[in-house]
Amino acid sequence: MQQIGAEPVDFCNQLGIYLLYDGREVIYVGRTTDRPLGKRLYEHTIDRMSARWDRFSWFGLLPVSDDGSLGELSESYEAANFSRLNRDDFSEWLEDYALGELWRKNVIAEGPTHE
Repeated sequence: MQQIGAEPVDFCNQLGIYLLYDGREVIYVGRTTDRPLGKRLYEHTIDRMSARWDRFSWFGLLPVSDDGSLGELSESYEAANFSRLNRDDFSEWLEDYALGELWRKNVIAEGPTHE
């Protein structure tokens, strides 16, 4: 909920993770780190997803300043460096462990560093 007197924020240029819904069901999860959120949502109105979604939600990576403008992504912000896992890189591990276990043990890069 927006606070009384708060400045409006244009999130069209935000970067992050978004979900597309058909009613209450999530039908697509996307990430946008190379193109702004507004552009990606527009693209989904003219691609194969166009008739399938009616709502969206998102988690933004760019900070919002007090005046309502979007800030820059810190170069040290590791969460912006998404990379798709290559199953071949850890296929031998999957013979003995579930994917979640590998993540918790930090076998997969960028996983938790605590037990």
